[in-house]
Amino acid sequence: MNPYNIKTIDGEDVAIRNEDYWKKKEQEKFELYLIRSGIPKNYWDIDFIDYQGDKSIDSKNKCEQYAKRCLEEKFHNINLYLCGGNGDEDDSSGEEKTHNVQKSMCACAIGKEFLRQGLKVQFVYAGKLLDLLLKTQGFNYEERFYNQLQKIIDVDLLIIDDVFDTRKSQMFINNPDTTIALWDTFLRSFIHEDKRIVMTSNYSMNMIKKKFGESIHQLIERDFLQLMFYDDIKIVRRKRFENIWE
Repeated sequence: MNPYNIKTIDGEDVAIRNEDYWKKKEQEKFELYLIRSGIPKNYWDIDFIDYQGDKSIDSKNKCEQYAKRCLEEKFHNINLYLCGGNGDEDDSSGEEKTHNVQKSMCACAIGKEFLRQGLKVQFVYAGKLLDLLLKTQGFNYEERFYNQLQKIIDVDLLIIDDVFDTRKSQMFINNPDTTIALWDTFLRSFIHEDKRIVMTSNYSMNMIKKKFGESIHQLIERDFLQLMFYDDIKIVRRKRFENIWE
Protein backbone atom coordinates (compact mmCIF):
# COMPACT_ATOMS: atom_id res chain seq x y z
CA MET A 1 0.00 0.00 0.00
CA ASN A 2 1.41 3.38 -1.06
CA PRO A 3 0.95 6.66 0.81
CA TYR A 4 -0.13 8.38 -2.41
CA ASN A 5 -1.91 7.18 -5.51
CA ILE A 6 -0.93 8.61 -8.86
CA LYS A 7 -3.81 9.70 -11.07
CA THR A 8 -3.73 11.41 -14.43
CA ILE A 9 -5.85 14.56 -14.47
CA ASP A 10 -6.00 16.70 -17.61
CA GLY A 11 -2.93 14.94 -18.94
CA GLU A 12 -0.84 15.45 -15.80
CA ASP A 13 0.13 12.94 -13.12
CA VAL A 14 -1.18 14.05 -9.72
CA ALA A 15 -0.38 12.48 -6.33
CA ILE A 16 -3.58 11.80 -4.42
CA ARG A 17 -3.39 11.09 -0.71
CA ASN A 18 -4.23 7.43 0.03
CA GLU A 19 -6.49 7.74 3.07
CA ASP A 20 -6.48 3.99 3.75
CA TYR A 21 -2.68 4.05 4.05
CA TRP A 22 -2.61 6.97 6.48
CA LYS A 23 -5.49 5.54 8.48
CA LYS A 24 -3.53 2.30 8.89
CA LYS A 25 -0.41 4.24 9.95
CA GLU A 26 -2.39 6.18 12.54
CA GLN A 27 -3.78 2.93 13.92
CA GLU A 28 -0.30 1.42 14.13
CA LYS A 29 0.97 4.50 15.96
CA PHE A 30 -1.95 4.38 18.38
CA GLU A 31 -1.30 0.71 19.11
CA LEU A 32 2.31 1.60 19.93
CA TYR A 33 1.03 4.17 22.43
CA LEU A 34 -1.30 1.53 23.89
CA ILE A 35 1.60 -0.88 24.36
CA ARG A 36 3.68 1.78 26.09
CA SER A 37 0.74 2.76 28.32
CA GLY A 38 0.37 -0.73 29.76
CA ILE A 39 -3.38 -0.75 29.14
CA PRO A 40 -4.31 -4.47 28.99
CA LYS A 41 -4.84 -5.70 25.44
CA ASN A 42 -8.31 -7.07 26.21
CA TYR A 43 -9.45 -3.44 26.65
CA TRP A 44 -7.97 -2.09 23.41
CA ASP A 45 -11.12 -2.66 21.35
CA ILE A 46 -13.65 -1.87 24.09
CA ASP A 47 -14.89 1.68 24.54
CA PHE A 48 -17.64 3.67 26.24
CA ILE A 49 -20.10 2.67 23.53
CA ASP A 50 -19.70 -0.95 24.65
CA TYR A 51 -20.86 -0.25 28.22
CA GLN A 52 -23.75 -2.53 29.17
CA GLY A 53 -26.53 -1.80 31.65
CA ASP A 54 -28.31 1.33 32.81
CA LYS A 55 -27.98 1.41 36.61
CA SER A 56 -24.77 3.44 36.45
CA ILE A 57 -25.18 5.17 33.11
CA ASP A 58 -24.66 8.55 34.79
CA SER A 59 -21.25 7.46 36.11
CA LYS A 60 -20.32 6.10 32.68
CA ASN A 61 -21.38 9.38 31.03
CA LYS A 62 -19.30 11.41 33.48
CA CYS A 63 -16.27 9.24 32.72
CA GLU A 64 -16.80 9.81 29.01
CA GLN A 65 -17.17 13.56 29.42
CA TYR A 66 -14.08 13.66 31.65
CA ALA A 67 -12.10 11.85 28.94
CA LYS A 68 -13.27 13.82 25.93
CA ARG A 69 -12.84 17.18 27.69
CA CYS A 70 -9.53 16.33 29.34
CA LEU A 71 -7.73 19.30 27.78
CA GLU A 72 -10.15 21.81 29.28
CA GLU A 73 -8.72 23.71 32.22
CA LYS A 74 -11.56 22.91 34.62
CA PHE A 75 -10.80 19.19 34.33
CA HIS A 76 -7.07 19.50 35.00
CA ASN A 77 -7.13 18.91 38.75
CA ILE A 78 -9.90 16.33 38.84
CA ASN A 79 -9.11 12.77 39.92
CA LEU A 80 -11.61 9.92 39.67
CA TYR A 81 -12.30 7.08 42.08
CA LEU A 82 -14.32 4.42 40.25
CA CYS A 83 -15.94 2.12 42.77
CA GLY A 84 -17.77 -1.01 41.73
CA GLY A 85 -20.54 -2.40 43.87
CA ASN A 86 -24.15 -3.30 44.43
CA GLY A 87 -24.38 -1.31 47.64
CA ASP A 88 -24.42 -4.16 50.18
CA GLU A 89 -21.67 -6.05 51.95
CA ASP A 90 -20.56 -9.62 52.30
CA ASP A 91 -21.53 -10.60 55.84
CA SER A 92 -18.68 -13.07 56.17
CA SER A 93 -15.81 -10.84 55.04
CA GLY A 94 -17.13 -7.32 55.45
CA GLU A 95 -16.19 -6.62 51.84
CA GLU A 96 -18.56 -5.14 49.35
CA LYS A 97 -19.74 -7.38 46.50
CA THR A 98 -18.14 -5.24 43.85
CA HIS A 99 -16.90 -7.29 40.93
CA ASN A 100 -17.36 -7.32 37.14
CA VAL A 101 -19.10 -3.96 37.05
CA GLN A 102 -17.06 -2.45 34.17
CA LYS A 103 -15.10 0.06 36.23
CA SER A 104 -11.76 -1.08 34.77
CA MET A 105 -13.25 -0.90 31.28
CA CYS A 106 -14.29 2.72 31.88
CA ALA A 107 -10.88 3.58 33.36
CA CYS A 108 -9.13 2.14 30.29
CA ALA A 109 -11.54 3.96 27.96
CA ILE A 110 -10.56 7.19 29.71
CA GLY A 111 -6.90 6.35 29.23
CA LYS A 112 -7.35 5.67 25.52
CA GLU A 113 -9.08 9.01 24.98
CA PHE A 114 -6.24 10.80 26.80
CA LEU A 115 -3.82 9.07 24.42
CA ARG A 116 -5.84 10.18 21.40
CA GLN A 117 -5.57 13.75 22.62
CA GLY A 118 -1.79 13.58 22.87
CA LEU A 119 -1.36 12.97 26.62
CA LYS A 120 0.88 10.42 28.32
CA VAL A 121 -0.92 7.59 30.10
CA GLN A 122 0.20 4.67 32.26
CA PHE A 123 -1.90 1.78 33.54
CA VAL A 124 -0.66 -0.19 36.54
CA TYR A 125 -2.13 -2.79 38.86
CA ALA A 126 -2.15 -1.62 42.46
CA GLY A 127 -0.24 -4.68 43.66
CA LYS A 128 2.62 -4.05 41.24
CA LEU A 129 2.81 -0.37 42.20
CA LEU A 130 2.88 -1.24 45.90
CA ASP A 131 5.71 -3.68 45.26
CA LEU A 132 7.74 -0.99 43.49
CA LEU A 133 7.04 1.57 46.21
CA LEU A 134 8.35 -0.83 48.83
CA LYS A 135 11.46 -1.65 46.78
CA THR A 136 12.39 2.02 46.48
CA GLN A 137 12.18 2.81 50.20
CA GLY A 138 15.22 3.23 52.44
CA PHE A 139 17.68 0.34 52.43
CA ASN A 140 15.58 -1.48 49.83
CA TYR A 141 16.52 1.07 47.17
CA GLU A 142 17.69 -0.34 43.83
CA GLU A 143 18.13 1.84 40.78
CA ARG A 144 16.33 -0.54 38.40
CA PHE A 145 13.20 -0.43 40.55
CA TYR A 146 13.48 3.35 40.83
CA ASN A 147 13.65 3.60 37.02
CA GLN A 148 10.56 1.40 36.69
CA LEU A 149 8.70 3.60 39.14
CA GLN A 150 9.75 6.77 37.31
CA LYS A 151 8.41 5.36 34.05
CA ILE A 152 5.07 4.75 35.72
CA ILE A 153 4.71 8.20 37.25
CA ASP A 154 6.16 10.33 34.42
CA VAL A 155 2.73 10.73 32.84
CA ASP A 156 -0.25 13.06 32.56
CA LEU A 157 -2.71 10.36 33.68
CA LEU A 158 -2.04 7.38 35.93
CA ILE A 159 -4.61 4.56 36.06
CA ILE A 160 -4.33 2.38 39.18
CA ASP A 161 -6.48 -0.74 39.04
CA ASP A 162 -7.81 -2.60 42.11
CA VAL A 163 -6.51 -0.15 44.69
CA PHE A 164 -6.99 -1.08 48.38
CA ASP A 165 -7.88 -4.69 47.53
CA THR A 166 -6.34 -6.70 50.35
CA ARG A 167 -6.53 -9.90 48.31
CA LYS A 168 -4.36 -8.53 45.50
CA SER A 169 -1.24 -7.77 47.55
CA GLN A 170 0.57 -9.81 50.20
CA MET A 171 1.72 -6.52 51.73
CA PHE A 172 -1.82 -5.74 52.84
CA ILE A 173 -1.85 -8.99 54.79
CA ASN A 174 1.66 -8.81 56.28
CA ASN A 175 2.10 -5.05 56.79
CA PRO A 176 -1.21 -3.19 56.59
CA ASP A 177 0.09 -0.06 58.34
CA THR A 178 3.12 0.17 56.07
CA THR A 179 0.92 -0.34 53.03
CA ILE A 180 -1.44 2.48 53.93
CA ALA A 181 1.50 4.77 54.70
CA LEU A 182 2.98 4.05 51.26
CA TRP A 183 -0.32 4.76 49.54
CA ASP A 184 -0.82 7.95 51.50
CA THR A 185 2.66 9.32 50.69
CA PHE A 186 2.55 8.34 47.04
CA LEU A 187 -0.92 9.73 46.32
CA ARG A 188 -0.23 13.03 48.06
CA SER A 189 3.04 13.62 46.19
CA PHE A 190 1.60 12.60 42.82
CA ILE A 191 -1.48 14.82 43.14
CA HIS A 192 0.61 17.81 44.22
CA GLU A 193 2.55 17.57 40.95
CA ASP A 194 -0.62 18.56 39.09
CA LYS A 195 -1.08 15.15 37.50
CA ARG A 196 -4.29 13.18 37.27
CA ILE A 197 -5.20 9.79 38.67
CA VAL A 198 -8.05 7.43 37.88
CA MET A 199 -8.34 4.60 40.41
CA THR A 200 -10.64 1.60 40.46
CA SER A 201 -11.55 -0.16 43.67
CA ASN A 202 -13.84 -2.71 45.26
CA TYR A 203 -14.34 -0.36 48.20
CA SER A 204 -16.51 2.71 48.50
CA MET A 205 -15.10 5.70 50.36
CA ASN A 206 -17.12 4.74 53.43
CA MET A 207 -15.53 1.30 53.44
CA ILE A 208 -12.05 2.83 53.14
CA LYS A 209 -12.68 4.76 56.32
CA LYS A 210 -13.81 1.63 58.16
CA LYS A 211 -11.00 -0.62 56.98
CA PHE A 212 -8.01 1.70 56.52
CA GLY A 213 -8.52 4.70 58.77
CA GLU A 214 -9.34 8.38 58.70
CA SER A 215 -6.17 9.76 57.07
CA ILE A 216 -6.34 7.90 53.76
CA HIS A 217 -10.12 8.33 53.71
CA GLN A 218 -9.81 12.10 54.01
CA LEU A 219 -7.24 12.18 51.21
CA ILE A 220 -9.48 10.22 48.83
CA GLU A 221 -12.61 12.15 49.81
CA ARG A 222 -10.89 15.52 49.34
CA ASP A 223 -9.00 14.93 46.10
CA PHE A 224 -11.13 12.39 44.21
CA LEU A 225 -14.60 12.33 42.72
CA GLN A 226 -16.25 9.02 43.53
CA LEU A 227 -18.31 7.41 40.76
CA MET A 228 -20.25 4.29 41.66
CA PHE A 229 -20.82 1.36 39.30
CA TYR A 230 -23.52 -1.29 39.77
CA ASP A 231 -24.05 -2.87 36.34
CA ASP A 232 -22.76 -6.41 36.79
CA ILE A 233 -21.62 -7.50 33.33
CA LYS A 234 -22.25 -11.16 34.20
CA ILE A 235 -25.92 -10.45 34.87
CA VAL A 236 -26.29 -8.45 31.65
CA ARG A 237 -24.68 -11.22 29.60
CA ARG A 238 -26.79 -13.90 31.28
CA LYS A 239 -29.97 -11.98 30.43
CA ARG A 240 -28.84 -11.67 26.83
CA PHE A 241 -28.31 -15.42 26.63
CA GLU A 242 -31.72 -16.07 28.15
CA ASN A 243 -33.42 -13.64 25.77
CA ILE A 244 -32.37 -15.57 22.64
CA TRP A 245 -35.11 -18.12 23.43
CA GLU A 246 -37.90 -15.55 23.48
